[in-house]
Amino acid sequence: MKKVVLVKLLHIKHQERSDMKSFKQFLREKKESEAPYGVIVDNNRIFVGKGHQKPLILSDDLIQQIKKVGDKYGYWYEGNGGDVTTSAPLPTNKNDYEGSFDRKFEKSVSGEPPEFYYVLFSNIKVNHAIRRVTNPKMSIFDSILDGYNEDGKHSYMYYIREVSPKAETLKKFLKMVSDDEYDFLAMSKMTATKENSKKFLETGEKRMWPAKNWDDYPYNAGKVAQKANSQRDKFLASQKAGVFVVGAGHLIDIVKLNKSFKIIGGEKAY
Repeated sequence: MKKVVLVKLLHIKHQERSDMKSFKQFLREKKESEAPYGVIVDNNRIFVGKGHQKPLILSDDLIQQIKKVGDKYGYWYEGNGGDVTTSAPLPTNKNDYEGSFDRKFEKSVSGEPPEFYYVLFSNIKVNHAIRRVTNPKMSIFDSILDGYNEDGKHSYMYYIREVSPKAETLKKFLKMVSDDEYDFLAMSKMTATKENSKKFLETGEKRMWPAKNWDDYPYNAGKVAQKANSQRDKFLASQKAGVFVVGAGHLIDIVKLNKSFKIIGGEKAY
């Protein structure tokens, strides 16, 4: 009899754990289905987090809320709009946007600060950076300045205000992102073969945006990017109305600028 009771108790305990696991799974799926890359809703301004070249996942309620604000006050994309085509259910045509919030932001920046060259090591796949830099006829450094890619097409990688890069500013940037392990200025003197360009750019991206704890900015490259992005984040937080589709990581820093901001979802933003 005692054995039967014990078996029943063990079965009940097992069922409780199973039910708890199912409940936690339900909560996790519910949260993920709402906005895995995060959304900040603040009256007539909304910041929609996005994984670069990743599908935009939003709950139906959030979609309606975002479209109501966007249709009235406008939508803005990040950078050159490379993520617009994967922004459904929001507009997927750049013509349906007011433009790039970066182009709007850049009007407030004086001169050509070297930290804005961080674009060189950011989203290199989306920006086709390896193709743009590859040119076996010259060094990586000169290829970045020259703006021609392996197809022979003129293709500057713009950093700020769509102005072609300057040698002195590029040199300052490469010194700033270097550390005891990697000297990016020295690496930039390698011939811009596809292999060398790939190594240079991927190393820079890994130092700037490491797979773990990127938001702690453990390397010089990350600290340089943080310096530039903090100015962009302050600009975004100052906007009064509109829908701004941004890299999910920006939401983490934007909420620090305004205590009223809260991230909905966002488990994939970290």
